Amino acid sequence: MGDRALAHVERVVTSYEVEKADRVEMTQVLDFHVVAKKGEFKAGDLVVYIEVDSILPDGLDPALQAQYEVLKKTAKKATGEDLIRIQKEMEEIVAKNTKPEFEFLRQKKFRIKALKYNSIGVISQGIVFPISILPADIVPEVGMDVTQALGIVKVVEDEDEVNTEEQSVSNKKGAIEKFLDHRFMRYSAYRTIKAQIKGTDRTGKWEPWMASKTDEENIQKLYSRMFELYGEEAVWAVTSKIEGQSMSAYNHIIPMWFGLTNRKDFAVCSRSRHIIRDDGSRFWQTARELDLEKRLRATGLNIMVSGEHAGGKIQGNIYKLLEHHWYVFRVFDITTQKRYTHEQMLEFCHKYEFEHVPVVSHQMGMFDTVQKMLDFSNGTDELVKGVTVAREGVVWQHLHNPEVTFKIRSPEYLILHGK
Repeated sequence: MGDRALAHVERVVTSYEVEKADRVEMTQVLDFHVVAKKGEFKAGDLVVYIEVDSILPDGLDPALQAQYEVLKKTAKKATGEDLIRIQKEMEEIVAKNTKPEFEFLRQKKFRIKALKYNSIGVISQGIVFPISILPADIVPEVGMDVTQALGIVKVVEDEDEVNTEEQSVSNKKGAIEKFLDHRFMRYSAYRTIKAQIKGTDRTGKWEPWMASKTDEENIQKLYSRMFELYGEEAVWAVTSKIEGQSMSAYNHIIPMWFGLTNRKDFAVCSRSRHIIRDDGSRFWQTARELDLEKRLRATGLNIMVSGEHAGGKIQGNIYKLLEHHWYVFRVFDITTQKRYTHEQMLEFCHKYEFEHVPVVSHQMGMFDTVQKMLDFSNGTDELVKGVTVAREGVVWQHLHNPEVTFKIRSPEYLILHGK
């Protein structure tokens, strides 16, 4: 799958009371259950649901944002009339927010997290807004992705993911090639023949032949449809969702000289970046440490392999790994444009000595409620003997249709780590 929708238009399924709660209730959107003000939404209402890991835009001008932060620090030490004056100045600043509907999230830095309400004993994942927050020119429809329309971005916790510089690699041109290009590049036949002989230049764009970016949808968005299709049939493989960085590497075999020879390209990718040259990032460092280029070429396969990159300083190294590891969760055949099945992925890892993500179950069926699915996602992992940690969640993959996947993020993990 590609980048998933972080904000989408949906209809409220139902709203229901929570014991011991006087001012709030639970609102169900798809199979997400979210705390909302009592009476704010009712069944059938069209709403905007925003998922965990979203950052909403700050409607203040950057200069005003900086001024507000200075005042906030000053207020911590101020007292009496000085404190009153500072608070008034802060109120005047936030009154200029062009997105006042999000202002209440300023103290949370506009980030949407899972929240546990101890007073009422429930976990709320995500947030629901009335449809009125959408720009006036949008005609809302159920399922509409409004992430970009609202200026919402995904939380990025990895420094290596922030660098979005696009790279390119050009094959050097000799004098004869330059002459021929000048004379004949305008002709499609010439361009086709040249590509067959020399191959095309590489760029840092996500290419059409590559596997999709790794970001499965949450179970709460898919549960009703998946259960309707498959019920409790044991047609799923379940693996642990490792807390790390998504990292892919490929051995791309490109026919040249009309199939008489091949060019073999190697590069690594983060979740969203195609890093074709060694940029000094941790992705490339680990690729060198694990000798991935040599090992992938030795398979002789035209493949792109994706795994979870963990260890070192990545996500605080909760597993206490002494070295960087790469736990494979997907093998993609570039030639056929198909993903390996769970069994094929395990066979690949065994044959070519790659680590893979921990297997929770090789075959099982879905539970009959989404809450039971969420409860099942809670658990532990032990990547280092004797070091048991809370599991981030699980990923379910259909045994016969490997492109059908979804993730379940452990509610206990989200609360434990403030996500």
